[in-house]
Amino acid sequence: MLPRTPLVAACDNSVAKTIINQGGTRSTKTWSALILFIKRSISNHDGQRLVIGRDVPFLKMGPIADIKRILAIYPGVKRYMPKSYYNQEDKQFNFSNGSFIKCSSFENEDDIKISDIDDALMNEANTVKFGYQIYRQLLMRTRGNVFLDYNPAAPFWAHDKLIGKPDVDTFYSDHRLNSYLPQYRHDEIEKQKLVDYEWWKVYGRGLTGNVTGIVYPRRKAIEKWPDDIDEIIWGIDYGYSVGATAILKTGIDRKNKTLYEKGCCYQPGLDEHQIFQVLKENGYVEGDPFYSEHDPDMINRLRGLGMVVCRADKGELSEYNAICKLRNWDVCYLFDENLNKEYQRCQFEVVYGSSTLDGSATEIITNRVKDTKNFHYMAAKRYSQYTHLFHE
Repeated sequence: MLPRTPLVAACDNSVAKTIINQGGTRSTKTWSALILFIKRSISNHDGQRLVIGRDVPFLKMGPIADIKRILAIYPGVKRYMPKSYYNQEDKQFNFSNGSFIKCSSFENEDDIKISDIDDALMNEANTVKFGYQIYRQLLMRTRGNVFLDYNPAAPFWAHDKLIGKPDVDTFYSDHRLNSYLPQYRHDEIEKQKLVDYEWWKVYGRGLTGNVTGIVYPRRKAIEKWPDDIDEIIWGIDYGYSVGATAILKTGIDRKNKTLYEKGCCYQPGLDEHQIFQVLKENGYVEGDPFYSEHDPDMINRLRGLGMVVCRADKGELSEYNAICKLRNWDVCYLFDENLNKEYQRCQFEVVYGSSTLDGSATEIITNRVKDTKNFHYMAAKRYSQYTHLFHE
């Protein structure tokens, strides 16, 4: 009645508590979990399964539409469901044996009011707000499996905290495994390799990459600071009791439109003397421009140590304007774990709209940056580079 594809079988046979489906577009990663949910709902009386998405519009265009398509393609499933099987208000698919599949979104982990359930799916897990916190709640509330699926546009918490860990199985898939996809769709995806390699790597092969949503894609890590860079500037984003004080050193090669960066500090609670010591240890020379966010007291204290401290350009449009300018420069940075992580996580927000090709949900990149308060090196980067290069 329902297909047992290799991915469905792999998920069904897994003995891990958490099952991750990382895949490209049209790889059946979501369909496989939903087909498995339907099979288990038919087989087990009073089964309770939950599908979580980022918000209600996404659920309607994504998992809810997918379940309806599955029921249309495999109408035999409806024998196991009441006549009015879909409750639109609750966004719940009901089965005659008392089982159900409910689709929900949560603003935070405190919104999860469910008792024990059988299985849960976090659909496009990298877009779910407070995703890792919600995942942990699901882990404690499920008797069966917690599924995650996503397109790996960039690393996120699943890569940091789950993949490779005990009791976690990860399955990778791409469109080539989808025998139901028309050949022209396969061809469309493969053609993108020559158009946009990063897009093809993520959506054509399901490999973790850096696609359009990455704010600063023109970057690479280097092993040695260049000897021939004479123009040096510094930027700081202050961390107080909790947030990190981030100090970024930048070397400017105007001829080749390249920025060289070194992360010098990433810890909270530094006073002016500790900040000055970090600068000296990393090659600060008296007179180097030092761009600071707007903390008048700290600025005065640093100036009292003889530093040339400049107030960074800030304001309603400064972040957007800075990104528009700085995205056009190449970046070479000495590898630093925190700097590297911020570059990977610094992404534009996405919304979901309908694809013009087939009506399915698709990503639309906005010009808003996600979680800006968590990017301390990125703030120091904007303060120093944008102010120095474009508002001299």
